[in-house]
Amino acid sequence: MPKQPVALVHTAYLAIFSIAISVLGVSGCVSSPDRVAAGASRDDVLRSYGTPTADIRTPAGERLQYSRQPAGQQVYNIDLNADGKVVSVTQAMTEAQFALVQPDVWRVADVTRAFGKPALTGQVYSFKGDVWSYRYDYFGTKKQFHVFIDAQGLVRRTQVTEEIEVRHRDL
Repeated sequence: MPKQPVALVHTAYLAIFSIAISVLGVSGCVSSPDRVAAGASRDDVLRSYGTPTADIRTPAGERLQYSRQPAGQQVYNIDLNADGKVVSVTQAMTEAQFALVQPDVWRVADVTRAFGKPALTGQVYSFKGDVWSYRYDYFGTKKQFHVFIDAQGLVRRTQVTEEIEVRHRDL
């Protein structure tokens, strides 16, 4: 049997995966946490969306975080009051939310509470520390939000770039 080019096989798997997600989405098995109604209970949220990627204590109650990073471009924060009722649902991967980050004030815990775990972590030559990168969609353009965190865990700056698309080529 002749070998198929890697890109062709990869494309076939992506097509099958996309069809499966579409079918599940139509049948109601895949749903978006942004549809949670204010006043819903914690148990209702867990029953509908499963275990969150993070469960964070807040001064007002609790935050259930549903992240689709690293492959996806969404992070949903569902905030509950002390009674375990939904008070707000926020899509964290927006430029409005990124604007809330305060360099030289925010720490790692603040970034994690706001955006969850990053899609990528790395370092750059021009900065002594880690760079956390989050993927998001800006009106159809794939972008990344970068948070520069120094060795003491303090946010020093942020940056937005367009995401570089990596394409496989036939070998």
